[in-house]
Amino acid sequence: MEAWRARGDGRGNIHGRTERAAAAAGDPVASCVERVCGLHFIVVTAVRITLFATVLGAGLVFGSSARAQETCDDDAGAPPDFGQLIETFPSNNAVAIPRDGFVRFVFRGRVPPRPVVIVRDASDAVVSGTLAIVGSELHWQANAPFAPGARYSATASDIIGGSSEVRFATNNELANGRAPSDFAGVATVTSERSGATDICGDENARSVTVSWRFARSSPWPQSELTYVVYETRGPRLSGPVERARDRGRLSTSPCNSNADQCVTFRLSSLNSSGPACFAVQVYDPYGRSTESTAEKCVNLDSGSFFYGCSVRREALARRDADNEPRSALYMALAAVALAARRARRSRT
Repeated sequence: MEAWRARGDGRGNIHGRTERAAAAAGDPVASCVERVCGLHFIVVTAVRITLFATVLGAGLVFGSSARAQETCDDDAGAPPDFGQLIETFPSNNAVAIPRDGFVRFVFRGRVPPRPVVIVRDASDAVVSGTLAIVGSELHWQANAPFAPGARYSATASDIIGGSSEVRFATNNELANGRAPSDFAGVATVTSERSGATDICGDENARSVTVSWRFARSSPWPQSELTYVVYETRGPRLSGPVERARDRGRLSTSPCNSNADQCVTFRLSSLNSSGPACFAVQVYDPYGRSTESTAEKCVNLDSGSFFYGCSVRREALARRDADNEPRSALYMALAAVALAARRARRSRT
């Protein structure tokens, strides 16, 4: 698990090489950029700018086609950077938020220009706090803990007229930096072949479903926890890759009797052509996590569990220890049989 510990956090940051970066490593244009290849670099850059403008225009006119291409093509790149709001912490109408919590607005790609965040209490009084821009996010922290059992609203606005509001209510507790705990990690992994219904026409692509039990101990409500699914080993992987993420959500019909929540994602035939292992981690709004070492491994080609894929050294060590006495017995029996055969030959 050490191999992927620094690979990601609860805020969508994945460090190290991803599949897209690995593909770029073999790109002659990418290599040329690194060597600063003079005129060739300028020409190639101009071509790429033209292509990007063409693709962007097509995306504006044929939005659904562009989205399908992004889903199907591993190297299509991220969606255009429009700075749309994609997530907030707390979620709208959240309850039982710790009094020392903070407000977080997450945007796609970039924060809109000259943002302002105003937080008000139930009496419409402005709450004093500090605003910071962290990558593509706005973080607002109150100068003092929120009042217990109180209601608040937070509004983010920018110079171009965008505005978003979330409302939340606090509980009587302080989080005091406690990370989610009592989390068992991944519960089940299943997969099935997409067949003729695959949205990209890749009949050997697979639909993978990963499930988990909720973290049982957290100062934050489930709605404010983020569960992230990593593929820790698999075809074409040199290291762990984030495959999906989902906010905690209560459901009256869980995925199966062994899980509280699940998420399903698609893997192309190239990325599902053999054994793979998956793990789930849980993060609070600050990105804090109590790491789970649980993994589940399946052969994506057939959907069956297989033993040897697990990267947990202690599991492999137990397997080898169990096999050692058996191997010694087999070797002793083989030696006796060989000696007996040689004795028969010498008598004849």
